[in-house]
Amino acid sequence: MKTGADSVVRFSCAILQKALRPAAVWPVRVVRFYAEGFRAMTLGRTLWIIVLIKLFIMFALLKPFFFADPLAGKDGRQRAACVLEELTLNK
Repeated sequence: MKTGADSVVRFSCAILQKALRPAAVWPVRVVRFYAEGFRAMTLGRTLWIIVLIKLFIMFALLKPFFFADPLAGKDGRQRAACVLEELTLNK
């Protein structure tokens, strides 16, 4: 025969099980959420592909040509002098 105390214990155990779930559960849920969302996309998928291609072009192809590293090939003392000169440059 069930008593009120049994149902309270069962209820509190259910709450504890939910509270003590491993922390790795929510990342899995987030990944599933986005994976299901991307599967359902039609036009959005094409737009994301375009965005990723543009990012690749900007960072992999244009960055080395237009944003050269001014500190490349210098030792520590020369780098420090270059940084000091750029920071204290009167404009």
